[in-house]
Amino acid sequence: MPFIHPLLFWLGLGGISIPILIHILNKRRFKIIEWAAMKFLLDALRKNRKRLQLEELILLLLRCLALLLLGFALARFIGCDSSASLFGSQSRTLVYLVDDSVSMGQKHGAKTLFSQMREDLKTELGKVHNGDNAMVLLTSRPDTKQALLPLGGVDDMERLEAKINTQRASDMRTRLSDSVEAISQTLLDAEGDARLMIFSDFRRNDLTDKTEATRLRDLIGKLQAEGVQVIVNDYGRKAKKNLGVESLTMLDSYVLQGRETRLKVTVRNTGSAPAINVPVELALQYWDVEKGKMKTHALPVVTFKEIGPNQSAVREVPFAAEVEGTNIVSVKLPADELPGDNEAFLSLDAQAATRVLIVDGQPSGARESDKESYFLHTALDPNRTAGYGYDVSIVTRDNLTDVEFGDYDVVCLLDLSDFPIQPVKVKDGKKDDYASVRKLEAFVRNGGGLVIFTGDHVDLEFYNTRLHDRGEGLCPVTISPRKGDPTRRGQYVRWGLKSIRAGGVLDFFTGDMSGISNGIRFFAYTVAQEPPSPETPTSPAAVVEARYNDENQSPAVVSKPFGEGRVVMFLSTASQRWNDWPLDEAISAKGLYVLYMADLIDMLRRGQDENLNGKVAETFTYDLPVLMSDFTVMFRSPKTGSELMELKPKDKGQHRKQVQVDSLRELGVYSLSLRQGSKIAKVVLAARNVDPAESDLLPGKKAELATAIGDTGWLIYIDRTLDDTDATSADRFQRNDWIWALLALLVLLGVEGYLAWRFGHWT
Repeated sequence: MPFIHPLLFWLGLGGISIPILIHILNKRRFKIIEWAAMKFLLDALRKNRKRLQLEELILLLLRCLALLLLGFALARFIGCDSSASLFGSQSRTLVYLVDDSVSMGQKHGAKTLFSQMREDLKTELGKVHNGDNAMVLLTSRPDTKQALLPLGGVDDMERLEAKINTQRASDMRTRLSDSVEAISQTLLDAEGDARLMIFSDFRRNDLTDKTEATRLRDLIGKLQAEGVQVIVNDYGRKAKKNLGVESLTMLDSYVLQGRETRLKVTVRNTGSAPAINVPVELALQYWDVEKGKMKTHALPVVTFKEIGPNQSAVREVPFAAEVEGTNIVSVKLPADELPGDNEAFLSLDAQAATRVLIVDGQPSGARESDKESYFLHTALDPNRTAGYGYDVSIVTRDNLTDVEFGDYDVVCLLDLSDFPIQPVKVKDGKKDDYASVRKLEAFVRNGGGLVIFTGDHVDLEFYNTRLHDRGEGLCPVTISPRKGDPTRRGQYVRWGLKSIRAGGVLDFFTGDMSGISNGIRFFAYTVAQEPPSPETPTSPAAVVEARYNDENQSPAVVSKPFGEGRVVMFLSTASQRWNDWPLDEAISAKGLYVLYMADLIDMLRRGQDENLNGKVAETFTYDLPVLMSDFTVMFRSPKTGSELMELKPKDKGQHRKQVQVDSLRELGVYSLSLRQGSKIAKVVLAARNVDPAESDLLPGKKAELATAIGDTGWLIYIDRTLDDTDATSADRFQRNDWIWALLALLVLLGVEGYLAWRFGHWT
């Protein structure tokens, strides 16, 4: 019924009988006593009988209508809700849009907002008439093809209710605008009346999102303009006690097996009361290769002493990865009003050592120490056992065509003349003779580090054309022939102390270490041109990290960002051929060369795979190791009892394959296993976490909702948090049609009074 107080309407409708009864009672027969004067009066009445009856009928109808309008006004008539007319029903299109985002899992007493919404939804669906077309759509699946109830009639209510009862709040943050857009055309194409009923908590941080609010306002405004009635059911409640994991991140850029790694845990209090002595449980999970199953170890509990309302607290947590490969750190908070934001997971790819590839451009020599790679190799891995945290591999120029740069963290080119020619097709049917350069560019662009040392064997034309590529390539600057004579040790240059850029790749030699670089002498160096401005705004700019103290202040060290990685170029050798930096110190493992090279590799090395961590609903991609590209790939979600799903790798070219899984919809740890036959060769663990914005439970309520969505007269607001809330008690933003009924009543009473006086029925 289109009334706030339907009982009063029915009382008003029944009140119509009062003037009718009075009229009938006035027609009662009395005992007739004839007397002379009465005869003349009766004759006059007979002549005017029809006129008097018409006047009485008009007054009777006006008085009945007055009582009906009084019932309309007292019952608070709010206009037809398109569900039915007073005299029958008509075919309608009804769309029920259900918000199943994380925040709808907020507890209120023994129920959650979502469970309360389920009951209201079933009540509303029970009002669907035969011939109506209804649809139920979850906001976590904004696609009409995945509707909980596809558009059509409600034929089996019992089965539909059972299906609704199985639904729970999801782990996703959803956008109402996506779902409204998905069902807009269905409502606009509807024949007859159409209604959209939205069930949501309408949180303030969503309503104040300008992009979301603007889009939602435009979509709903278009529906309202076409006469679609929009009813919003608001379940939003303030949280008294709620903590959420705001973030779980690494403080270190990489993880080595068995070595301490620092994590940062941030917890936010979105409740109205301070949280005191909050215990946070941490655990470490990894795949036990020997036992073939997941293993979990508890970590020491971390306690936050106090977190004020709407405040965040941060703690640093040290731990050590127990195995090589992916390790999962989990965080769990105590139970509160919103369970969905109390857990978080972080996937860490632990390595036994940092993998360094050295491309030696001068590998031959009478002695081992004559090789160009000798001093750098010795500085990083003196015992050749990777015992110092660096696993060094050495290749020559001729082996570059077989190298997979993606298997390493840092690549070092030492006095390399050029790359071997290896033609490969590129865009527009053109060919590139240097496939290895393209692979190296992809490696750095994806986060790898590249170190370049020059020397006598460098091919200037190759570096200045293909490797520099007009500022778009890997080489930061164009170079010219060397300056100085490495055989004349009496003449040398140094790094200018004031030229070393603070905070750059040579920051090791600033601050307390300032001046110590004076002990390094350079007898020869490659002349580099000043880095030009990039030709396009998107081109990365090269930076001079240090200059020689020669008369031209020539660049000595230059760096350049390249994609997510970085290139550092030294305009001298990595060996003692052109300088005395590595002498003695590298062998004794006590000198500046050793300390700085380790520091440089740590600075440039590739970080964690960002795809391993993300928010729920984000895509997961994984590049298969080349040697495992033909293995079977199986994938499992965190859901209890979930089945393994086989993934089909896609060919990325250059012997690389990749698997991709779209929209990981659940909070927790996903496992990807590479299998050869029945044997599991490798397991990769990925984590997906709830969007921290879902922790903010502050509701927007009527004011923010009206501002965000707007209203053109067809919008009805129902506050479902009120204990006496009923679907019929709809408080319109603008439409109060009962006022018009009251005004019509006053006008009608005036007309009735005037006619009664005019007809002479009262004086």
